[in-house]
Amino acid sequence: MARNVDLNLDQGTDTVFQIELIDSDQEPMDLTGFRAEASFTRNIESGTRTNIKTEIPDPVTDGYLHLTITGDSSETIKATRYFYDVNLIDSASSIKERVMQGTLTIDPAVTKDA
Repeated sequence: MARNVDLNLDQGTDTVFQIELIDSDQEPMDLTGFRAEASFTRNIESGTRTNIKTEIPDPVTDGYLHLTITGDSSETIKATRYFYDVNLIDSASSIKERVMQGTLTIDPAVTKDA
């Protein structure tokens, strides 16, 4: 079952969310042989999605996953609330599992670069 987590970022800033995935024994999940994908959308019924850069950093046995949204990309996205999800894909079997979901709120930037 996917964990529900609400995320916030400031529009126009580089943001990295570090997520720790835990297995059923409450230990860090070994992510060897997995890849991740994540995206967000304003409307769940919409086919339009924006990808989020995902990375499983070394050592992969520590269970961490990084989600990165650059300031350049968030600066051009409307500041509002979105829905997102994160999936792990087993490289050997191609089985996809949603591990996290929730809302992503992009807070507006008041000050802009000149």
